[in-house]
Amino acid sequence: MEMFSESNDLRVLVLHNTLSPYRIPLFRALSQSRGYQFKFLFSSRQIDEHKWQFDKDLGFNYDILPTKQMRTSQGTLYFLKDIRMLAKHCDLVVLSDHLNIPELALQSYTSLKGLPKLRWLELTKDSLAEMPRIKITLKALLNRVSDGILVPGSAAKEYVLATTHRGDNIYFCNNVVDNEFFAKARSISQEQKSALKKKFGLTGPVVAYFGQFIERKGLKVLMEALDLVDHKYQFSLLFVGDGQLKEGLRNRLNKIKRFPFHFAGYIDPDNLPLYYALSDLTVLPSYLDIWGMVVNESIAAGVPVICSTGVGAGRDLIAPGKSGLIFEKGNSRELASAIETMLSSKKLREGMVKEADKILADYTIDRARDQFLDAIDRTYADAGRFKDEFKE
Repeated sequence: MEMFSESNDLRVLVLHNTLSPYRIPLFRALSQSRGYQFKFLFSSRQIDEHKWQFDKDLGFNYDILPTKQMRTSQGTLYFLKDIRMLAKHCDLVVLSDHLNIPELALQSYTSLKGLPKLRWLELTKDSLAEMPRIKITLKALLNRVSDGILVPGSAAKEYVLATTHRGDNIYFCNNVVDNEFFAKARSISQEQKSALKKKFGLTGPVVAYFGQFIERKGLKVLMEALDLVDHKYQFSLLFVGDGQLKEGLRNRLNKIKRFPFHFAGYIDPDNLPLYYALSDLTVLPSYLDIWGMVVNESIAAGVPVICSTGVGAGRDLIAPGKSGLIFEKGNSRELASAIETMLSSKKLREGMVKEADKILADYTIDRARDQFLDAIDRTYADAGRFKDEFKE
């Protein structure tokens, strides 16, 4: 397992839970930063329900950790033999907020060795609702003993402030996608879009959903809202993604027989701009999405967004009524009203896209890279200062 080469660069070890496509552009940008060496470690290649495919060469130094698995009544535990070796030659460790064995082992080892720790988390108060009390307490304790904490947005910062009672070591790293890649949706010709809509049986404006078909995504609320939308609005539905609720949704729409619809299934990320190009608006009705990258993708693609208050990205990327619409999570009537508002005026939708573009201009890979590096620099400097003060 290749770690770091000999140089005077700051050696940064990043332990992340899962190798996911939306992190890859940021990890590449970080790896190309002068004055730093990054090593990325992942506890697993991907979560079972995801269908991501990766080339072996991702453009940065990484490894999938070799683990031994033990199945229990509470799930699968992962064990590592060589956790000490992983951190032996680094100057700073970036940890996620997942309470798995590799994370906890490395957390303990870095504490014993006095290595600076930057905790990169994505939690909100809402995400704690169904979490066991012991996990909440442990996560809060780990926040308190970290030298720095990296958060993606205001909702996550509020959670951290509630657990640490200090804000001087909280840093932002915006959750971002490759905006230029998704902006390709804007240049797809009308002829190509019309041909694909005809192929899929879609007519009129297209209301789209992108994501997993699971309970917390609020698809039940979307179905209820569709029943409430005034019949004067004629539109089609596009579902991009997969999951256990797919057949139930399809059966319900077949019974309603009101909307033309198409289930595209899982789409390779390289082809997503084409499907955003077919969309006149996207809906993210989640009960809980700690962030919700679909919001970034939609805005970059030039598609206005309706999302619930359960979507963390809405707090930072959507100015309600100006750059998109937000409804109270679980409230199907509010969602139906928001859909009607969006469908009522193409000019309104175009105006929202222009306003959303202004906000998204600060959510770029370069900006996230700079925020990440700034958090590393400040955490490393402060940890060293605290060590010196302790010695005195």
